Amino acid sequence: MVLPKDFALAVVASSSPDLSVQEKFELYIEAFEFIQTKSAKEKPAQTKNDPIKTVRDLKKMGL
Repeated sequence: MVLPKDFALAVVASSSPDLSVQEKFELYIEAFEFIQTKSAKEKPAQTKNDPIKTVRDLKKMGL
């Protein structure tokens, strides 16, 4: 899982050095919000695939 803060910092670090501080800040906010939204959408999809893992975990517990 990608941490939003780390992703946003990487995006800003790889951006053009010609951007102003204001533009870099806006880019940071946009990247942060983008990865948060993407992560939130992927999270339910991951839990839908977890029944197999849940069954395995229950078997390990002897249930």
